[in-house]
Amino acid sequence: ASASLQQSLIRTRLVRIDEIRDRLNSIIQDAARAQGCEAQLDVEGGEVTLDRGLFRQLIAPLEHLARNAVVHGIEPPDKRLSGGKTAAGRLKLTAFVDGTDLVIGFGDDGRGVEREELNKILKARGHTPVDTHDELQTLLFKSGFSSIDNPPELAGLGLGLSAVPAAVGHLAGQVQLATQPGEGTQLTLRIPQRIVVNQVVLVECEGGVFAIPVNYVEAVKMDGAA
Repeated sequence: ASASLQQSLIRTRLVRIDEIRDRLNSIIQDAARAQGCEAQLDVEGGEVTLDRGLFRQLIAPLEHLARNAVVHGIEPPDKRLSGGKTAAGRLKLTAFVDGTDLVIGFGDDGRGVEREELNKILKARGHTPVDTHDELQTLLFKSGFSSIDNPPELAGLGLGLSAVPAAVGHLAGQVQLATQPGEGTQLTLRIPQRIVVNQVVLVECEGGVFAIPVNYVEAVKMDGAA
């Protein structure tokens, strides 16, 4: 009975990852209209469940990834068609569980990051160019960095991608970036899941109800018992 109750409590705390689908799709369509492009969202692994509290903390970084992907990644329809792509950009949210870690991916099939072009921008700004992927990721995750000189509020208030690793780091997770010029960009979030259900003894005293962890309880005595 105790195990059954614990499982029931855990289930009440879980939500499906695809509950964010409509929210992200709305953000993507708004961003696409503002940018003069087209974009579609696919979800794979939407049945994966996670703790409701963790889900709420992931909403903001996933929204940021969605906007960023459209603003920085998706090309205009004519350019995509001339490059052999579909007119509408494809964005994909994936989710799966690896051991106790929740792994979420968000990718696009857009322009990707061209390191040579980025280095030209850095040189014009008087900054050091990047030579390796690690340097590229560090730069893109740097607070306030954007490859656009005057980034629109739509792209994240000029924060660039820094808001994402900051939020994931707060959850003791990690973020990895992969990008290929002309093919798109993929960010992978790996976050440890911790769902804790404590067994407690409920005690009513002077009109208040208190939950005491069982490991602090030596004995339970009923009223009138010897």
